[in-house]
Amino acid sequence: MKKKFIIYLILATVFSNILLAVIIDHYVENKIDNILQDQKQDIMLQSKEKVCAFDTILFAIDQELKEKSEKYILGISKELEERIKMQKDMTNDEMKNIAQKFSVSEIYVINKEGTIIYTSFPQDENFNLFDTGRGFEKFLKSLYGQGKVRHQNITVSSNTGILNRYTYYGPTGRDYIISVSIDIKDYVKKNYPKEYYDFVFSRLFQSIAEDNKYLVGIDIYSNNNVNSWSLLHTGKKFDKSKIWISKLRKEEKICTYKDGLHYCYHVFRLNASEYDFTRKLYIELIYDFSVLEKSKSDVFAFAIGISFLMILITFFITSKFFDKYVIKRMNIINNGLKMIAKGQYDHHIEIQSNDELSDIADNINKMKEKIKSREEELLKKREQIHHLAYYDSLTGLPNRALFEEKISIALEEAKLNKGKLALLYMDLDNFKKVNDTIGHMFGDLLLKNVGRLLKKYLGGRATVTRLGGDEFVAVLPKIEGSQELIPIIENMIKSFQNPWILDDSEFYITVSIGITLYPKDGETSHILLKNADTAMYSAKNNGKNSYHFYTPDLNEKMLEKLEMENNLRHAVERDEFIVYYQPKVQIHTGRIVGAEALIRWKHPTKGMIPPSQFIPIAEETRLIVPIGEWVLRNACRQNKTWQELGYHSMVVSVNLSVIQIQQPNFVETVKKILKETGIKPSCLELEITENIIMKDFECANNILNNLRKLGIGISLDDFGKGYSSLNYLKQLEIDVLKIDKAFVDDITENNHQQAIVKAVIDMAHSMNIVVVAEGVETWEQFKFLKDLHCDKVQGYLFSKPLPVIEMEVMMRGKKKIC
Repeated sequence: MKKKFIIYLILATVFSNILLAVIIDHYVENKIDNILQDQKQDIMLQSKEKVCAFDTILFAIDQELKEKSEKYILGISKELEERIKMQKDMTNDEMKNIAQKFSVSEIYVINKEGTIIYTSFPQDENFNLFDTGRGFEKFLKSLYGQGKVRHQNITVSSNTGILNRYTYYGPTGRDYIISVSIDIKDYVKKNYPKEYYDFVFSRLFQSIAEDNKYLVGIDIYSNNNVNSWSLLHTGKKFDKSKIWISKLRKEEKICTYKDGLHYCYHVFRLNASEYDFTRKLYIELIYDFSVLEKSKSDVFAFAIGISFLMILITFFITSKFFDKYVIKRMNIINNGLKMIAKGQYDHHIEIQSNDELSDIADNINKMKEKIKSREEELLKKREQIHHLAYYDSLTGLPNRALFEEKISIALEEAKLNKGKLALLYMDLDNFKKVNDTIGHMFGDLLLKNVGRLLKKYLGGRATVTRLGGDEFVAVLPKIEGSQELIPIIENMIKSFQNPWILDDSEFYITVSIGITLYPKDGETSHILLKNADTAMYSAKNNGKNSYHFYTPDLNEKMLEKLEMENNLRHAVERDEFIVYYQPKVQIHTGRIVGAEALIRWKHPTKGMIPPSQFIPIAEETRLIVPIGEWVLRNACRQNKTWQELGYHSMVVSVNLSVIQIQQPNFVETVKKILKETGIKPSCLELEITENIIMKDFECANNILNNLRKLGIGISLDDFGKGYSSLNYLKQLEIDVLKIDKAFVDDITENNHQQAIVKAVIDMAHSMNIVVVAEGVETWEQFKFLKDLHCDKVQGYLFSKPLPVIEMEVMMRGKKKIC
């Protein structure tokens, strides 16, 4: 913008010059001569006024010299006065030394009779000054008797160039006058580069010549035709006629023209009495006006130059104005935009005006605030995204991505410093009870509190991460070994022993921890995490609520588990499962009225594998769904075969897993199996445990009601082992309640156990529920349960689980077994 403005201004200057030249050529040419004459007169008048002020210049110069020399004179006078006051005699040599010391030409001490008694010039000693003239005698006598230094006088003689000072001093009985003289020429020579007169007139010439470039010569003449001073230092005499001199005395104007130069003559008088110069002076001023008298073309060119100069000044003023009010403001706006581009939004563009640029600045400021606001929003969103990307949204702990970064850094540092670090893999025990009992909201609350607890006990140096669900992992760098970790872990496990109060209920949630150490248990995060996970499962398998350090043999167990999982996937296809049946006995008749179907796995190489080894793996891998369906189908088919053999009162019970009942088509699957096998629904009983109900009570209750509508019996197994069995019992519609073996074991010896069993039987009967006691192993237990009116019993007293053939033999051989 500034470059364009300069180009436009240059073009305007050119066209303006052309226009001005035309105007000068047509309208100004006729007036040039008059202007030149007026200008000459003004120049001459100024020069005359300057020269006529010569007396003022002389007075100022003399004052300057007097002031500079006065301090020397006063110093000499003071020193002499001190000596005379003490009436000390002085020699001429002492006077001479004083004169040289103060750079003066003469020193005289004069008595009342006018005789020089002390002097710096020995040849003047005893000389009487009164003999020089009556005027001087009169002047000196006027100084005597005036008191102690009451009068002092300084006189100057321009002719002699001597500056004199006279001071009176009158001690007791004696009168003296001290005279000190300074040779102005010598003084000027020491203090100025020229002689006195040259110095004086050079001041005049310089002052006039500096102001008037047309003045090329100045000559000053005295009236005695002897003394003359010239700008050219010619020293010529004023040789004009008496007629000229007469005209000058009358102050008439005299100007002549000769050889292209103008000569003007003036006269003036020196009015100040301080000067001894010639009183009347004649001035000759010489001018060269050839420049002003050039041709019209030169005048025209001069005028053009002046106009161009004026346009340049206009250009300068305009550019300054444009720079101040446009360019500078544009620069302010530009700098503001640069600051915005750099992201510095605190800079405010200030333009104090009411024009378009101030509006632009205001709009930019508004835009900047919007950009700042949007960037702040983006920053917040970026932080939110970063937090979502690297932190768990529930607990606020680092997530797996951030964990990978942290452990990589910790491993690099440990490797560099040859140090150690520990990795803890933690899983909550019994956490599902919280979600299943009081809902996920309280489960989430529990996870938050667990995160805080882990950070509290593991300290600030540890990185605690939630991997997902109820699994946590922590990295502890810079540890010495396992002994350093044990107190920390034990304190943390101990803190979990306290109950968690959620929704006014107590929950006992513990933690199982697996631990690996770098570099002993692995050198990469993947291996350390995998081995810690293996150690954690070992802690869970050992009863939970504990910790376990990784050992290489744990991998062997994991491989065995993996091998079992792989074999388990093919067991159904290979028909490796067998269903055993444990009889249920009617307690009052002693007859077998039913059987519980129990699965067994006959491995082709490992032999019989008990359910306690493969059922947890089947549930973990969800293989329990096809396995459970296989057991249900085979149990129904076998019961149908028994019914065809004449055992019409047989009811076969099949255990259900929580994973099975969670299948959306479970009821339809049961209907399909009943239809395929042809068994009546009343001959089938499905056994459930409390954890099935706790998972999702409403869903489980709805499924059980649909099964009961089909005519299938529902049995609640392991009653008494859970925390809320009575609560569910009053809400569920069940047909059979099975008392857990733990209550039967000590029933003949423990009064409390007896009371509990009796209360359960009475309560169930009041609700029209059949009671089955599990784990009956002695006749004393059987007799006691019979006395308590228990309906059915099941246990090793009568039979262990049997294969089909042995079960059929038992059913055929004994109609009544007790």
